[in-house]
Amino acid sequence: MEKSDGDIENLQNLKSPPAKIESFAKFYNNTKYPVTIIWIDCSGHGIVYIRNLPSKRWYDVNTFADHKWIFLRSGTHERLAGNGKFVWSGEPWTNNCGNNPNQARRRLVIVGTPVYSLKECCINIINRQLARERQSAESLRMLPRDLIEDLRVPIYRNFMPFRLRARPVRDVRNNDVRD
Repeated sequence: MEKSDGDIENLQNLKSPPAKIESFAKFYNNTKYPVTIIWIDCSGHGIVYIRNLPSKRWYDVNTFADHKWIFLRSGTHERLAGNGKFVWSGEPWTNNCGNNPNQARRRLVIVGTPVYSLKECCINIINRQLARERQSAESLRMLPRDLIEDLRVPIYRNFMPFRLRARPVRDVRNNDVRD
């Protein structure tokens, strides 16, 4: 996993800068499960752009250069990667013109599962099981206290240090989502 300006260390201050240069993206869900796509606005708030993008489907977004996007597994909120980065930034449309400088093309952003550490894998698996059984981390008294603390705050919260703001969420059942 490549480190970037929006990687783990800097997410506390993650914001999209004011921008004037347009960027066009095609978010492709290359996972086996639905994905939630979140835009980080200029105030640092996460705006859910699309919820439950189905597996192997794509969605076109018009955004701006350097605007920040993150991707989560719907339901569990495990972090995902866009083109190998936890935070994907829009690129100027002029970077995607090919031989025709007057015709913009969409930048393909492949959303996939990152490589997790062993500890992150274990925490994700235990959290999924606890959710299925409707239990809390405190019910696992045989685990060390620091691990129970880690389980209390799911991994994704470390990578989503902002509050999501209300916004009309696009319905993935309409024709905006493509095969």
